[in-house]
Amino acid sequence: MVRYLQSIRISNLLLLSLLFWGLMLNYLPTIHLFLKDHLLLFFSILTTTSSGYLINNFFDKESDHVNDKEQLVQFSSKFYLSNYFIHLIISFILLLVSNLSGNWFFLVLCCHLMTLLYSWKLQHFPLIGNLTVAILCCLVVITPIFLAKKMPFIESLNIENELCGIFILFCFLLTICREIIKDIEDIKGDQKVNSNTLPIITNLVISKSIALIIALGALFLLAIVCINSNISIQSLLLLVFSGIPLTIFILKTYPLKEPQFFKGPSNWIKITFLSASLWLYVNLLL
Repeated sequence: MVRYLQSIRISNLLLLSLLFWGLMLNYLPTIHLFLKDHLLLFFSILTTTSSGYLINNFFDKESDHVNDKEQLVQFSSKFYLSNYFIHLIISFILLLVSNLSGNWFFLVLCCHLMTLLYSWKLQHFPLIGNLTVAILCCLVVITPIFLAKKMPFIESLNIENELCGIFILFCFLLTICREIIKDIEDIKGDQKVNSNTLPIITNLVISKSIALIIALGALFLLAIVCINSNISIQSLLLLVFSGIPLTIFILKTYPLKEPQFFKGPSNWIKITFLSASLWLYVNLLL
């Protein structure tokens, strides 16, 4: 069971859940929060994400072996493929037994197609694979506001009026940054399978520099949000919660020159996601 949970990236699923329900709490009245259809959609999203990790493990077995990711190569290709289809089917069954609009079925179908294309081809192209993962992350972030029948917008970057729009942009930047760092970390295995990720077609220094520029952009975004929110307690706490781990990521990443040392900074991006998600719950108390 532990090995299976590792194969579907249980820590990432828990982080996704924390972010999802944090946004749900901020956008939906409590009485509507845990409706059956909302829960079914949430579990459909989880099984869709799990299926994405499983099909990615299937296609990446050779490169993961080279990169010494033993927790991901411990199962056979047959195991990953069969479980991928099981999770895929469950994700649609959950929607079919709900009373949700058929648009959600179409959206989940698009997510499955994107994860399949990413694992099969797109991850091997510079930045295209990174952008695909970032878009998928944004789709999860935008779901709660769609359930609240509102539209995300970004105009003044005020935290009180544009919370979801700000989180979409912030998560988009963080995800691209982390995906580039992961490509640097996995460069050895990617070269083995003739992949053409950004670090391979450029070099480590250029790829690291691009990731750092994006991280600085995310940090700048937090500062602008704080200023445009009249330096409210909410915006200040968001800057502290997310800005500190993001700054640590930048400081730890800047001096690195060898791919094997990039796992630590990659984890700091996850910590930034975690801190931003926790801020959503703190925001409810303010």
